[in-house]
Amino acid sequence: MKFSLPLVSIFLVACASQSSKTVASLDKSKSAFSSESCARAVETADRQEDIKLTRTVASPLLVVLSGGLLAIPVVAANVGLDVADNVNASDIAVACGGEAKSTKEIAVNVGRGAAMGLATGGLNSGISTPSK
Repeated sequence: MKFSLPLVSIFLVACASQSSKTVASLDKSKSAFSSESCARAVETADRQEDIKLTRTVASPLLVVLSGGLLAIPVVAANVGLDVADNVNASDIAVACGGEAKSTKEIAVNVGRGAAMGLATGGLNSGISTPSK
C-alpha cells in the first residue's frame, strides 16, 4: 500500500502531543526561550510524547483484547492524560515567554481529543457507538 507524504505528515502531526506542538511553535527570539526554566520545561515534552505514542498503540489494543469491556476506562484514562498534556503544554509556553492556555482552551482541546478517540477507537476496534 502506498502512502503519500501529505497523508503521513497529517497523521504524524495529529499524533503529536500538545506539549511537542507547543515546543515546535515557541518564539525562539524571546529572551525567556534561552532561560533555564524554559529548557527544563521543554525537556518535559519528550515524556508527554512517549505517553502519547504508548497510548496510541495500547488503547485500541486493550479495548479489542477486552472485547470492549475496557472502552470506557480507556477513554477516561486518555482524557486524564490529555488534560495533563495540555496543562504541561501551557506550562511550557509560560516558561518560555508565551501565553498560558485558559481553562476553556484546555477543556475544548481535551473534548476534541476525546471525541476523536471515541470516533477512531470505535472504528478501529469494531465497537460501534449507539446511533439515534
